[in-house]
Amino acid sequence: ATFFIRARDRYSNKRTEGGDPFRIILAGVQTLKLPAVDLSTGLYSVSYTPQIAGEYEGEIRFGDSLVNGKAYKIQIAAGPIDGTRCTASGVGSEATAGISFTFAVQARDKFGSRRLSGGDQFVVRMKLEDDNSTFTNYTDSLSDGDYRASLLPRGTGRFTVYVFLKLIS
Repeated sequence: ATFFIRARDRYSNKRTEGGDPFRIILAGVQTLKLPAVDLSTGLYSVSYTPQIAGEYEGEIRFGDSLVNGKAYKIQIAAGPIDGTRCTASGVGSEATAGISFTFAVQARDKFGSRRLSGGDQFVVRMKLEDDNSTFTNYTDSLSDGDYRASLLPRGTGRFTVYVFLKLIS
């Protein structure tokens, strides 16, 4: 994200030169001290890439004074889904043939932040190691970044469970 700060004098006139001591701090799940790039025109550019989703409070300070006398609430949302960072939980070490079992998949972005929206598709496969039989199913979106997966073992033996993110074009 990028935003700009316009410096003004005490009469609210736009300043046309740089050199002002701005400090920018985002505090929340993590604290970021952001540099203000002086464009030497009274305009300052601030760019940042937040890595952890959550609620932040942003402060713009001129020296020790808070600009406009207040901090700003900023909500950082998770980025696009990254299948390599998604997690599965509730997959046990034992299941019973003929009885379906369920587990959860949590969608995450490239920084590991939990996504709060659904709409992605995961393919779930269970492979029987002795004869290469494979059983496939899809997850159900719970519309909040959580997904429910279920599989039905159709035989006995040692199975491996795989979860894949299905790319939708």
